[in-house]
Amino acid sequence: MNGFFELIDVLEKSVGPSPSLDAQVFSAMGIDKWVEIPRLFPLTQSVDCALALVSLKLPGWGYRIGTCCVSDDAFIFPDYNDPEHGERLKREFPRLPNLEEWADLTDVDLRPSGRLPIAILISLCLALDRIEKERR
Repeated sequence: MNGFFELIDVLEKSVGPSPSLDAQVFSAMGIDKWVEIPRLFPLTQSVDCALALVSLKLPGWGYRIGTCCVSDDAFIFPDYNDPEHGERLKREFPRLPNLEEWADLTDVDLRPSGRLPIAILISLCLALDRIEKERR
């Protein structure tokens, strides 16, 4: 997979949650769904499950989510002030952008609304792609 953009394309085009979409996300994230279920299932249907995946893949990262009649919004960012993970994040990613710059990188405005877990997953993919590029 070329970064996470193929998965992002699939997620953006989805009309809603589905087990096959869950499986594609699990595969792209390198997660054995049998080990993580039920904590991460139904991933594309549940905000709690999508946020559990964020915590699993990016411990110490923060998020902002919202929804309205027009769109579902998600924004994931490293929480450099996190008491448990903040110092590690600063050491691990010394060149990552500041919080304001993360808004340009991972802020998702998914339209039409009704797919908030999917918006969260797209934001997660954008963050993971940025980290992958940073590590190269």
